Amino acid sequence: MIGGNSLVLTAPQTNTTTTLVANPLSVVYGQGTGFTFSATLAGEPGSTGLPTGASVFFEVFAGNSAAGTLVVSETVAVNASGVAVYNPQLDANEVFGAGQYFVRASYAGTATFSPSIATTVYTVAKGNTNFQMTPNNASLVLGEELTVAVTISPRTPAGQLATSLLPSGTVSMRINGVNVATGPFTLNSDGVANVSLGALPVGTHVIDLTYNGDTNYNTVASTPASRLVVTVRKASANFSLESSLQTATFGEPVTFTATLNPVAPATAIPSGVVVFRRGSAAGVVLGTGSINSNGVATLTLSNLPVGNQTVFAVWAGDTNFVAPPAVSTSVNITKVGTSTVLSSSANPSNPGTSVALRADVTASNGSTPTGSVRFVNADTGAILGTASVNAPGRAVLNVTFQTGTYNIRAEYLGNANLS
Repeated sequence: MIGGNSLVLTAPQTNTTTTLVANPLSVVYGQGTGFTFSATLAGEPGSTGLPTGASVFFEVFAGNSAAGTLVVSETVAVNASGVAVYNPQLDANEVFGAGQYFVRASYAGTATFSPSIATTVYTVAKGNTNFQMTPNNASLVLGEELTVAVTISPRTPAGQLATSLLPSGTVSMRINGVNVATGPFTLNSDGVANVSLGALPVGTHVIDLTYNGDTNYNTVASTPASRLVVTVRKASANFSLESSLQTATFGEPVTFTATLNPVAPATAIPSGVVVFRRGSAAGVVLGTGSINSNGVATLTLSNLPVGNQTVFAVWAGDTNFVAPPAVSTSVNITKVGTSTVLSSSANPSNPGTSVALRADVTASNGSTPTGSVRFVNADTGAILGTASVNAPGRAVLNVTFQTGTYNIRAEYLGNANLS
């Protein structure tokens, strides 16, 4: 028909829905980009065909809403099954940090199918860690400083992280339940903290740690099964003994000096009492001396018997030092010199009359002599008699002489300590 009108009819778009599903449903920090988001498109009930031939725009925001910072986005084509699968990719050596992420999938629509949007909040949980405490020595001697290398490492699946993504932050240390005042200690880029705990006292010490976590890793603390146990042993000391004299007369004071010096690395000064004994380390106790702040103990004796005397010093150790072997020194004790003066009650005397011969013995050290004096006819060698020395140091022998001249000699016979 000439001059007729034409009519163009446009079919309305079919409404769509987008369903957004994550696989896996949740991840732990360190799984990198090992998860996907699937946007499944569907037309309204009763419609025919699948929404295909277009694309879905995926956006991932930090936080739980689109108000957060955009982390990554990408446009993904819808496949023949009406599904667009998105595997978020970050730069090399980067992973999604722990926290929440708002994911939005926007279907662009076609001439046949209308646009639609789906959202979800995805959570990346903090990773867990293992720790290791490695001491420089688990059996120390007093004075040796303890250093512990603390290594915090991620558990699987975070074990393949680049160095820059290893655990960071600090660790706190406790010794026998008491916090180490110099902490907490910062991990280096390898997840290691080299902790100096100084020199500990003698005994067994329990070392505990707490990793304080960071933005991506949970805290972790040692347990009775995983704590570090360190033993500090007693140190050794050099032990010596000297006498003030090598030779002394009986009654002369002799000072014995025992010296204890710590063997490095110990710096503490030994304490306690040194026992001085004669003859052997288990011999007669001569006395004791307290160890002063310089590690020295002394004992002064003036009653050692005559002869070559060996004196031992014995120390039983203390809370910081083991007992060293006994040490000894010798001193020769000589008899005290004496002088004797002879006199008589009468000289000259009448024949047949008793004459008292008097011998006065004096010791050079002023002590009172004991023992006896022998009176001898010096011309003939005949012994006239022997008399005991009394308290003042005098011996008296009464002798009757006949007519003549007599040369008399008095011999002090000495005793254990006097010559």
